[in-house]
Amino acid sequence: MHALRYGEDKLLNEARYEYDSLGRRTHKQVEIEGTLTTTQFLWQGLRLLQETCGGRQQLYIYEPDSYAPLARVDRTEAGKPSLYYLHTDQIGTPLEVTSAQGDLVWQARYKAWGEVERFEVQSIEQPLRFQGQYFDAETGLHYNTFRYYDPGVGRFTTQDPIGLLGGDNLYQYAVNPTGWVDPLGLAGNDILFDSEFWKTVQGSVRKTTMRVKGASVFEITQKVNLDGIKKGDFFHLDTLHLNEIEVYDSKKSHKAVFHLNGNKSGNSIKGRSCG
Repeated sequence: MHALRYGEDKLLNEARYEYDSLGRRTHKQVEIEGTLTTTQFLWQGLRLLQETCGGRQQLYIYEPDSYAPLARVDRTEAGKPSLYYLHTDQIGTPLEVTSAQGDLVWQARYKAWGEVERFEVQSIEQPLRFQGQYFDAETGLHYNTFRYYDPGVGRFTTQDPIGLLGGDNLYQYAVNPTGWVDPLGLAGNDILFDSEFWKTVQGSVRKTTMRVKGASVFEITQKVNLDGIKKGDFFHLDTLHLNEIEVYDSKKSHKAVFHLNGNKSGNSIKGRSCG
């Protein structure tokens, strides 16, 4: 992909992006006033693992089975590695970064849809935004794995690759940006539909009109071959932890958490319901 940015009838910067066969961005070249900078990206599945620019490397560490960042290790060709800790909000968006010594080196305040309103501290660069998003200073957009996101308007710049499975609005990021995330730019139930859990219960479910944090709620309509799941139970994909499925009893009270592989991974959460 080739991006040009103009201001006052002149070219401000030029950027070129390269992707692999899985759609992951592997390189970007940015030229600003004749200075060319090249960044290479290394992936662990669909999570950004490392970026390299010149003699500098940044390695990212995440929560297990999540896109929420925990730490970052910076390494240069000559210097000693530097460890930083990322402190996030309830949906995994970095709010602060501290050094290994506990010093605050980065702090930001956001608008509702993920655009940085102001930096309180910016001793280092920190490009991670909403889970799965990487800020490109040359365009002002957030790279979101399979799409680009414009935080200024709270919308993706292209249609959802999974079509209407992601909802009627093909450019929508989320129903509520404070309650759920879309780390791949593929809002919808595609992750659920590809799971072993779904393969076990499909044919024995119906989609209800209820939604929890933007996720569709399904009802079990007959007996299924899955321990802990009964006729009359309800379930939905956890849109914050996309490897989990929240299950509720026939009275819509929370009863358990299941992994996408069909195994139970958590017990009931008191006070939680789906309707």
